[in-house]
Amino acid sequence: IGDPFLYYLLSFYDPEFIELFKVKAEFNPLIEINKEVIEVFPKIIKKIIKEEKIKDLDASGLSEIFKYAVYQAGDRKKINVILENIIDLLREANVLSQNEIISGKEIKQALKEKISRVNLLEERIRELIREGKIIIDTEGKKAGQINGLSVYVLGDYSFGKPSRITANVFPGTKGIINIEREIDMSGPIHSKGVLILSSYLYNKYSSDFPLQLSCTLTFEQAYEPVEGDSASAAELIAILSAISKIPIRQDIAVTGSIDQFGNVQPVGGIKEKIEGFYRVCKLTSFTGEQGVIVPAKNLDNILLDDEVLEDIKNGKFHIYTVETIDDIIEILTGYKPEKFHKEVAKGLKKLYQLSKEKEKKIKKKVKTSKKGKG
Repeated sequence: IGDPFLYYLLSFYDPEFIELFKVKAEFNPLIEINKEVIEVFPKIIKKIIKEEKIKDLDASGLSEIFKYAVYQAGDRKKINVILENIIDLLREANVLSQNEIISGKEIKQALKEKISRVNLLEERIRELIREGKIIIDTEGKKAGQINGLSVYVLGDYSFGKPSRITANVFPGTKGIINIEREIDMSGPIHSKGVLILSSYLYNKYSSDFPLQLSCTLTFEQAYEPVEGDSASAAELIAILSAISKIPIRQDIAVTGSIDQFGNVQPVGGIKEKIEGFYRVCKLTSFTGEQGVIVPAKNLDNILLDDEVLEDIKNGKFHIYTVETIDDIIEILTGYKPEKFHKEVAKGLKKLYQLSKEKEKKIKKKVKTSKKGKG
């Protein structure tokens, strides 16, 4: 049993590999949760306990192990049936348990300690945010600035953090300038996402007059390559806000990719992204109004820690599910989409007029220069 990537790699570089391993069978570790799975899962855990000589689990312990398997799948309708991580967690909980049985409390503690051994980078980033060295606004409103969400993957551990995305517009003809791409820090999927933003702008606003603008777009204080399109919805909102000068809420972070027509598409890392922004809000200023916007199609991927769930239940933290860019506009600006788009169109028309005036001045200057030489 091995990783598909390693199989393809060995197949490519070692001609004898295929001769040695003639039969290949692909195995999906994620299975749908149904009545049969619910009945069989406790039996599998019981077998592991017997083989590993681990203490028995009570009902709360079994529940936490099942929850962990669901979290590993990243989908509340599925579980991950690769058992290595579950066995490791049971072994650690077995050591921590002071009783004859393992309860949910020990499972939670084992998971917490497992994370604490590998989350040094996460803690360092949060410390820099708390100290104000990494600037993240979690209150108020600003034009042309939004909180996107990124995920760091470190081997078997991943975590989310907010990323400050800013946009600036001015008269010109260069279109959207992706600063990360200009300095070779933008991956191909991210660059594609930015090009889709241009397509949306032309499709939505160019029917009455041609679009003429220059717009710079960047992830502030990002010192590593940017890849993926999961921030494209946030980037578009930042651009529209910069054009219209309408401020957007900084206490709500956004994740989701968009297509050319403004439909919000599902993305990965939902759990990590929500919890990452939640913990930053807790570190800085927790107002009870903060939250995260996620694609509606990611609803089954919202699997959160008990602390986050408790604050959501008590109305102290909020999850908004959206289907289109217009849904996001209404949440972040308080404007009805129709009114907001009118303001964007006004801003674009003004930029077009300023660009034409600039062109006239340049042409006039060139003519004057030629006459002077003549």
